Amino acid sequence: TSLGSGSGIVDTGTTLIYIPSSAYSKFLSASGGKTDSSTGLAKFTTKPTGTFSFTIGGTTFPLTPAQYLIPSAQYANFGISGSAYYSWINDGGSSGVDFIIGQKFLENYYSVFDTTNSRIGFATAA
Repeated sequence: TSLGSGSGIVDTGTTLIYIPSSAYSKFLSASGGKTDSSTGLAKFTTKPTGTFSFTIGGTTFPLTPAQYLIPSAQYANFGISGSAYYSWINDGGSSGVDFIIGQKFLENYYSVFDTTNSRIGFATAA
């Protein structure tokens, strides 16, 4: 999904990855999901197979289903039960920022917080 230009937050204290509503709708459409009414999470009846990618500063950062789906062993933490699949990617709505890159993205990439030059960099984790 291309987020275009915009503002975002990189937040180690946010678990999920929040993207603009338009990108979230495209994500659900492409992966066969819908928003679960009880949890607010993206829900799939069959396991998605496609990769979700962020492009930031001209560099693409892909997340595979293994990286963007919540492991079933963690379902109880979110009050989830059943055999469906759920995603860490969620609708950012009208929060005032275009995206929030949370923990589940950051677990898959090295991040460097350069406070001297007011910038953040990402690199592929080994």
